[in-house]
Amino acid sequence: MSTGTLHDASRAEFEAWWQTDGQYSRAGGGDYEKTFAFNAWQASRKAERDEIISELAGMTCNNATARSAVKECIATIKEMK
Repeated sequence: MSTGTLHDASRAEFEAWWQTDGQYSRAGGGDYEKTFAFNAWQASRKAERDEIISELAGMTCNNATARSAVKECIATIKEMK
């Protein structure tokens, strides 16, 4: 999956959240408020990704294939925006 595709998927996730929940927790719910909500949403997602990376990096894998898979997961998560 390319970084562009990851970015598009992330934007789609935000739009789904905005339609179901986000716009109702912001006064006005217009484009101005949506911009601030998007930036906050991205920051919270980064914190979640950083926590997952930290947990994966702390895993002990005795199998070379498992170690490789963990490294690949970490690299993929780091690509996400």
